[in-house]
Amino acid sequence: PAYDGSNALIGAGGVLAVGDSVTVTFTVNLNPNAIDAITPFENSAQAGATPPATAATPTPTAIADNSANDATQNVNDGDATTGDVANGTVDASDPNDTNIATLVTPPVDAGEIAVLKAASLADTDTSGDVTVGDTITYTYTVTNTDTVLNALNVSVTEDAASFSGDFARLTTPVLSAVAPNGTDIDAGGDLNDLAPGAALTFTASYTLDQSDIDAGMVDNQAVANATDPFGNALSDVSDNDAAGGDGVDGDDNSADTDGSGNVTSLPLAPTPGLSVVKGATSVGALQADGTFDVTYALVTTNT
Repeated sequence: PAYDGSNALIGAGGVLAVGDSVTVTFTVNLNPNAIDAITPFENSAQAGATPPATAATPTPTAIADNSANDATQNVNDGDATTGDVANGTVDASDPNDTNIATLVTPPVDAGEIAVLKAASLADTDTSGDVTVGDTITYTYTVTNTDTVLNALNVSVTEDAASFSGDFARLTTPVLSAVAPNGTDIDAGGDLNDLAPGAALTFTASYTLDQSDIDAGMVDNQAVANATDPFGNALSDVSDNDAAGGDGVDGDDNSADTDGSGNVTSLPLAPTPGLSVVKGATSVGALQADGTFDVTYALVTTNT
């Protein structure tokens, strides 16, 4: 169980003869998400005992000592140990914290995030067909795929170079107002931090114009960014979430072409329509050979 400092590390039944010593060893499991790699880890301990009762002192006063740093193993930072003993006096002759100057070595692998991008087309004008003014909604799901480290300050940016349409009509991805949302782990005031295994979503939208429909698709890709508690930059190019929307996999832009970074491609398949109206506009006079001319007008419309 976690040690909260309220109980002795060893029981109260031991007896220490004059000149003898006892060694207590314990292990502290550090949470890598709660430490600052720049700040050293330091703490102090306190030993307490009760002298034997004698005729002169039938109720002896407890004695205690705050730990002094073993400079042969660690660094004496010179900080005085704080705290008082409630039931006795403290020997403060050398009250220095035990200071581990090099707190922890950041893990060989930094944290890791992954982003899936889904595209969904809305029939904005309720025409029943793909038309100018219809809206594509993009949903970006960012997951902290690391099992140990938090991912902090998660953001999503669209890659203009991969966008096949008019980038100016694509809104900036914003943190979704609906679940899943992140949490505020670093007290930054935003719900854009992720514990290991957690996910959050961003959304953006794009309005179609005629050039998009003529092209028959809209392709684009996003990039998710974050940092781990050690300040390592985390990044991932989006893979298409074909199961979560209308998009399909486009070109693989992952670093090792393993399929983890496919462009989200949204096919646009409007129903082509053509109508023609034919009418006689004039009838000529009857000729000597018994014939006459009829003039027709044919009006063809792209519907």
